Amino acid sequence: MQAAVNGLRVNFYNAVSPRVTKLYSSEHHEEMMDLVFMSSKLAFFLIMFFSIPMLIETPYILHLWLGTVPEYSILFTRLVIIELTIDIFNNPLDNALGASGRVRQFQIWVSSLLLLIVPLSYLALKVAEYPEIPFVISMLVSILCFFPRLYFVRKFIALPVRQYLWKVVFVSYRVLIIASLPPLICYVMMEDDFYRLIVVCITSCISSALCIYWLGLNLIERNYVKKYVLKLPFIKSL
Repeated sequence: MQAAVNGLRVNFYNAVSPRVTKLYSSEHHEEMMDLVFMSSKLAFFLIMFFSIPMLIETPYILHLWLGTVPEYSILFTRLVIIELTIDIFNNPLDNALGASGRVRQFQIWVSSLLLLIVPLSYLALKVAEYPEIPFVISMLVSILCFFPRLYFVRKFIALPVRQYLWKVVFVSYRVLIIASLPPLICYVMMEDDFYRLIVVCITSCISSALCIYWLGLNLIERNYVKKYVLKLPFIKSL
């Protein structure tokens, strides 16, 4: 599951990264900032689209996939997916810093923090033998790595950090919470079977699409999405 969801993220940013670099090198800084903001949200929404039903129906999906579900695998899977939704905002900031070429200090800070995961996990497991501890520590370090990224993008490319937190991070998680409610209601009210899985997936897709379009995107971003959708081959053929 992690590989599938992570693959979507990597492919998305591989497509966006050259455009960010081109805009920075041509000194179109305002357009680059808009692209960083928009790509951050769209990447989060793309991951969210698949993560909501996977998080809600993790037990049943693993049961269909594995038959006998190993102990802790449900918890591990959910923690990994949650970490992906946290880590998703790091990539666009990395792209922006990479475009500026000023990555040395940033890499030292982030790499140093990431190296803490193993020793902290070891010490924590010595104190409390809970197998989920390394996953939780990895999530906390991922959150911690977000702050030096914000500092350096503000320092080197003058990215408006407050606007990014409000217009991207806050808006994205607001959409996630609201979009999760309808499929959660279906999950609670229905019996545990394949029919519920289908209903949860369909409800999640509809709820996510509506919340993303009306709550997650501004007018410019909606027009961009419309233009992209209208260019799709199967839409043109209609």
